[in-house]
Amino acid sequence: MNNRDIVHERLRREIVGPGSDLFLCKPDFSDEIIGSKPLQRYFSGILFPKERQEDGSDTGQDTFSDDDETPEGQVQAIQITDEEQKEGLDPEHDNSDEEEATPKYRSNAFYPSHFGLSFCLDKRCETFDITVSFGNYKKANHEDVLLPYDGEDVDLLGQYDWDQFVVYDKNAKAFRAVKELKLKEKGQYTDDYKKVSDLLAALRKDFPHTVLEEYIPKLLFGAKYRRFHNEVKIPIEIENIMSSVENHIELVVSHQSGIDTAHWHKDLVNNLVLHVYVHGPKSEKFFFRVVLENKYPHRKDQFSLSKEKLNALALFQTEIKVESEHLLPFRDYLPHLYKTEEDSALDYLYRHKLAYGIGHSASCTWDHCEHDDKKPIWIKTTFLPEYNVRSQSTQTSKIPGNVLSIKSLSTFDGDKNNKEQIVNNLRAIPQAYSQWIKEEEQGADNDTHGLQNIEKCIRILARIELGIQLLSRDDNAFKAFQLANSAIYLQMFQSEWHFARKKDGYEVFERGEIPQLNYDGYDTADFPNDKPQPEWRPFQLAFILQSIPSFIDENNNDRELVDLLYFPTGGGKTEAYLAVSAFLIFWRRLKYPSEYDGVNVIIRYTLRLLSAQQFERATKLILACEFIRQHHKELGDKRVSIGFWIGDATIPNRIEIAKVKFNKLLGKLNRANSDGKKAINPFQLTNCQWCNSKLISRQKNDDQVYIVGHRINKRLDSHCLNPRCRFSEMHGGFPIVLVDDDIYRKPPTVLFGTVDKFAQLAWNAEATNLFNYEGNRKPELIIQDELHLLNGPLGSLVGLFENVV
Repeated sequence: MNNRDIVHERLRREIVGPGSDLFLCKPDFSDEIIGSKPLQRYFSGILFPKERQEDGSDTGQDTFSDDDETPEGQVQAIQITDEEQKEGLDPEHDNSDEEEATPKYRSNAFYPSHFGLSFCLDKRCETFDITVSFGNYKKANHEDVLLPYDGEDVDLLGQYDWDQFVVYDKNAKAFRAVKELKLKEKGQYTDDYKKVSDLLAALRKDFPHTVLEEYIPKLLFGAKYRRFHNEVKIPIEIENIMSSVENHIELVVSHQSGIDTAHWHKDLVNNLVLHVYVHGPKSEKFFFRVVLENKYPHRKDQFSLSKEKLNALALFQTEIKVESEHLLPFRDYLPHLYKTEEDSALDYLYRHKLAYGIGHSASCTWDHCEHDDKKPIWIKTTFLPEYNVRSQSTQTSKIPGNVLSIKSLSTFDGDKNNKEQIVNNLRAIPQAYSQWIKEEEQGADNDTHGLQNIEKCIRILARIELGIQLLSRDDNAFKAFQLANSAIYLQMFQSEWHFARKKDGYEVFERGEIPQLNYDGYDTADFPNDKPQPEWRPFQLAFILQSIPSFIDENNNDRELVDLLYFPTGGGKTEAYLAVSAFLIFWRRLKYPSEYDGVNVIIRYTLRLLSAQQFERATKLILACEFIRQHHKELGDKRVSIGFWIGDATIPNRIEIAKVKFNKLLGKLNRANSDGKKAINPFQLTNCQWCNSKLISRQKNDDQVYIVGHRINKRLDSHCLNPRCRFSEMHGGFPIVLVDDDIYRKPPTVLFGTVDKFAQLAWNAEATNLFNYEGNRKPELIIQDELHLLNGPLGSLVGLFENVV
């Protein structure tokens, strides 16, 4: 079993079960014993009875219709409070049916009383088999409860008079309780509980590290529940369904042969039913829906997870499995379903990825689900769906490595006059893409949607080719392209040099001996840590090239497009859009030397946690851009800067509040014997994004006083505490703006923030400076990162800002 399987199996045992406890049972856990009520132990794969209102009606939440197509598994978040503890003894749960540790639920708590799946069969099929399996739990007799133990310290049982409560079974190598104990009676602790507590206290005093003190209470106290496995295989005659009313049959599970209901709750026996429907009987295939339903109407006010009856009526680890040699790929059987162009295009792209069913209040999986060339013979429900997402490769043998080398495309390549060579090398990108398009066109088989996708690819190819042409014709464009590659190279170089081994930052005294390279030093310096020179992935470089025309030509139709970078996490999307941002920053300064200031780029995030992480990555790039500006006079005298525009719950928005929080920070640091690590930096920036020095640090190892890399007068200024750093106070500090007042007064080159901040445009007149600053050009690039998070109401809200911005 590999590591992935181990993790998956552990999750299954804990969330769905069985197999989450230590008590002795069969290897497959089919008869497991657990030390708590099952509804307080397991969270998914549960079939509840129906909720019945006090007036006798149900809540309506169990109504099942053709629209119930929810492939997600049902998972409930449950919070259980701990029982009283006495001297380290955890009695878990009493044997009574009182509402111990009853969790409180919101009105929209979901207790599904049915689940199922839909699938498709060939019309030649006459019969198929349905297997229904589940577990139900009952209180276990204390004689049946065995707790495995390896025998260590077993001789202590006799010494401490434990024999009246516990015996050790040498054959089973397990503990067994002598009798069933109760924790409380009439609200008072029992004498047995008090005796066990005293024995544990004595044992703990003499042998403080023995594991007996953990095992014995687990065995003795709290109700134990045994699982009973139920499985029945039901043959289905299709003709019987076709001839039934509304093509639907209802089978009572307890009436089927091979099922034993001896351990079922009496109210469940005639209320667990299996529905089998056939849809579209006149179609070329059979479309079936199979649903398992718990029809018992249980009072809504008795839906508490600690109630014995609800635990007895609920079914666990539920599963429906259908077996047939005539399974067919499942497609929509409702011809009136409207599909957008995008849906149709996606259907085409994934036409070879076959699905054999959908789940209802569950997910489903099938035989050979990851091998579309193999036909399945079964399909079943699952409440813990899994799929192996294969890694995507971006490598291609058709594009030489020197074309993709970031350093060779930058100003650090040694040969400063290699424009013609670089442009010729770049032409390998569209050539490889063109060849790929031709191959895909041959496989399109004249399909309408396939040909439409090919046309889109051809348009992108033309954009890439135009971008290369403009680099060849326009010296400013080529210079901006080289400088953008230089900035990305510097960012990667510094990250590998200073952040690879210690991401949380160094004390200043740890940085004192580390030299900093001069600008020209990056020409000849080897890439740090013996790592190979970084290269672009083909899609990244293609994205940069296709974006260039829309910046250079203000009449280009591409400016009306929203380009989507779609790639798995860790694939390089951020570097691609940061490179495009760097190109725009340098292009504006070269092309418009008197109108480049103010906000150039807006980068928006939806979640503050994500924005804080990505802000550091963007800051590394901006520091690299500013470092480059300082060595190229043609890039102007205004600093390349970045501003973090976010709610005051993360960073103070007003300079007066920033002063108060800063003074509190200094007060904590200046107290006697203060530990600087306990002082919280209120300004988000915790370490230098160039050399990784901490902004709250000691200059010397034996210093008792911490210093801070922030200054507040009329504005907040930040700097690196490492005197060797290019962004130390002596070198002007960081081009980073963190307080709203400073952002409005002097808008940064890159505005980085969350979408909700754009509401300030309606309430704060100063915010208009972000779009109209002293006659400079307006922002020319908006990047919406993590676009998939703009779903539902949040997406609608952001859409309002789109129209304004």
